[in-house]
Amino acid sequence: MNYELRYHLALSYLVIVILTLSIACQQVPDIPSPSEITKTQRTHLGQDMKEIILDNDLLNVLPKDEYASNYRFVQNYYDQAYFAIRKDWSAAADDQWNSNRIWEVHISQSDERFAFCLPGGDFFVSTGLLKALNFESELYYIMSFELTIMKERHLISKLVSYANNSADLIEIIETGISSSDISLEDLVNKFLEEINYTEDGTVQEIDQETNRQICKTSLFDRMSIQGILAKLDTDDTWLSTRPSYPNRVSYLRSEFEFENQSDCGNKRWSNNSSEYTLFINSLP
Repeated sequence: MNYELRYHLALSYLVIVILTLSIACQQVPDIPSPSEITKTQRTHLGQDMKEIILDNDLLNVLPKDEYASNYRFVQNYYDQAYFAIRKDWSAAADDQWNSNRIWEVHISQSDERFAFCLPGGDFFVSTGLLKALNFESELYYIMSFELTIMKERHLISKLVSYANNSADLIEIIETGISSSDISLEDLVNKFLEEINYTEDGTVQEIDQETNRQICKTSLFDRMSIQGILAKLDTDDTWLSTRPSYPNRVSYLRSEFEFENQSDCGNKRWSNNSSEYTLFINSLP
């Protein structure tokens, strides 16, 4: 091999090395994980989503002045259900929920059965679901279940997938639209289309955390869950937006130790449904 050929081969190799190093050294955009989206950002996102839903009447929400007693009934239980979650004693001091902000209830006039929490804690529930229940303890379980979805970031992970990645979601939170032209309105519409999302194992995991959460709120005792189990025994479609899983009732009975009352609240479950019946009878 002559000198000139060796020279050109060496030069070509050097060019390849330089190009490879140049590509490797290019700065790759840092995409934060969903867990890095702060409570302040989640609250801001939820507030903006709520305004779009209410301003555009996307869910036919009942006016609060006209149905003040109904809202008061649901809000009283919701205030108790979210108390321990909003305090979040395990979180860092700079990553706390705003303790001065009330997590509001909104009742949608709809025959469809659905309930969900927006990021930041506001709770939406349909009249169709409320009328499918018999006891306030059942409503309390649903509240705790949806709060767990919000708390454990299942919801924020779903919104991240809608936005393509968490960096784009943060951009939407801050500016209302991402660099890939996904707007906050697009996000809301997609979310409302797929309220009934579920993933393998997710519902069962949420059931576990919900059971623990009910005890943390120190309101209902463990026996209060019996109303939910009785409902699931006879009709596993009553919460149609959260599909069930095989042997759910058996699993909950084994997971939820009814004989252990010491770590829960002192409001005993009762089969007297008169108060709840009055509540649903006054709904449109």
